[in-house]
This record gives sequence, structure tokens and C-alpha cells, in this order.
Amino acid sequence: MIEQFKNKTPYTQILILLLIGIVSIVILSIISSVLMTLLYPEMSKLSAQIQMKQFPVQYMIGTYLPFQIGLFLVPGMLYFVYKKSLNTQEKPTHKPLDYLWSLGLFGLLFCMLPFLTTINSAILESIDMLATVEHESAAYVKSLNHLIGPLASTESYLTALIIIGLLVPICEELFFRGFILNHIAHTRNNNWIGVLLSAFVFTLLHLNWQQFLPILCFGIALGVIYVITKSIFPGLILHALNNSINVIWMRQENTPSFLENYNPYLSAALVLMLLLLLALYHKRLQLK
Repeated sequence: MIEQFKNKTPYTQILILLLIGIVSIVILSIISSVLMTLLYPEMSKLSAQIQMKQFPVQYMIGTYLPFQIGLFLVPGMLYFVYKKSLNTQEKPTHKPLDYLWSLGLFGLLFCMLPFLTTINSAILESIDMLATVEHESAAYVKSLNHLIGPLASTESYLTALIIIGLLVPICEELFFRGFILNHIAHTRNNNWIGVLLSAFVFTLLHLNWQQFLPILCFGIALGVIYVITKSIFPGLILHALNNSINVIWMRQENTPSFLENYNPYLSAALVLMLLLLLALYHKRLQLK
């Protein structure tokens, strides 16, 4: 079967794995729905909003797991097995400076969130979408409070921490960096094309227009980190750390003020630091 897959064109290979991912979602969703109906028959009669309030753990397991495992983890793991069979896996650099640089890049972008969000809001306002997007985002955050917020149960919070903080980064990094970026970069013999396309798809699938630019920047950074270190683990760890911190802050309602309020002086300093960091690795950023 691996030999048959190997003989397919690169784009056909992507379509095959994406189709397998879609089929996996359907199968896992059916299994999850049947199990939930058998174990919690009263749950199936409720709307999604009420399910989130009354059955938050079951809702997350039944909603998030089929999507993450089906669409992302299954194709990502299959591609990993395929690459391993070809014996073309690159060895990680294991250079401390690369890991330190990666941490600095991700950390600076994390601190630049208010700056990036402000630019994103200006773009949305220019196309008359800001009010609609903000309303949808507020409704989404409100729904998350039932799963993660202060009023959520301990079981729901811990489940969210495991799924969002650990499982989601594993699934997404295997899919977007381990599969999409890797495949496109080697097919087109250009790492930057792989980084940009994988980041764009990564951003689109988050369906978060209020944070489109920040997510896109994080996706690009994770792609660059993957290419620089030749390993999926640094980006996976940073991705998991980012998600876990946000879940914890939402639970405790104590997001640092500098991440919620735009400060032009702080933003200017962060942009300058980012430029200096990029200049330090300017040759490596050719991503050959």
C-alpha cells in the first residue's frame, strides 16, 4: 500500500490523506454519537448550548475529539509512517541556540498579541466586518466560559486543559507542520512555500476572524521553528504552552493587562526586538 501511495502525484497524495481525514471524522463522530446516546440518552435531546452547560465534559469529548483526531491526527500519523518508510526523515539540529531563538521568536509574538489584534481590527473595520466579527467572537468566548471559565466544573476545566492544552497541539503540529508543510516544501523544493501555505490553512481552519492576523503570524512562526530545528517537538511544546496558559487564564480570569490593552510604546519596542531577532538568523531564514 505504501508503494502504491508513493507512486501517486504529490497533490494526489495530499487529497488521499485529506479524504482519509474526512472519512475518519465521519466514523469517529458516528461512534461518539452512538456512545453518548447510549450512556447519556437525555443529552441527545438538548441543543448544543445546553449540552455545554449540563454536559460540558461529554460535549468536549464528542465534539473536539472526532475533529482533531479524525482530520488532523490520522492523516498526520499516516504521513509520518510514510516518510519513515522512505527513510527521509531529517535529524533534529539539537543546537541550543536554535531552541533559544525559537523560544524568543514565539515569546515576542505572544507579547505582540495586542499590536497584531489592533492591526487585524483595523483591517476588519476597513471592510465593514468588525462589528459582526466582534459579536460572533463574544458569543464564542461566552460559550467557552461554560467549559473553562470560573463557573465551570473542575472536571470540565481539567478536560479542557488536556484536550486544548495537549491533544490539540499534538494533532495540529503533526498535520500542519509534520504533514502539510513537510510535503509542500519537499514537493516544491521550497521551505518558504510550505511555511506560508501551511500557516494560511492553519489560520483558515481556526475560523477566528478577530484573531486572523495573530494566528497567521503564530502559524508562520511555528513553521519557521520546524524548519530551523528540523523537529516537530519545539513547536509542539510552544503550541501546547500557549494553549495551556490561555486555558488557565480564562479559568482564573486574570489575563495580564499588557496582553489586553494596546500600548504603542511597548509594541514599538517589541517590533524592534523582533527585527533584531530576525536579523540574527537572517541567513538561516532563507530556509534552504
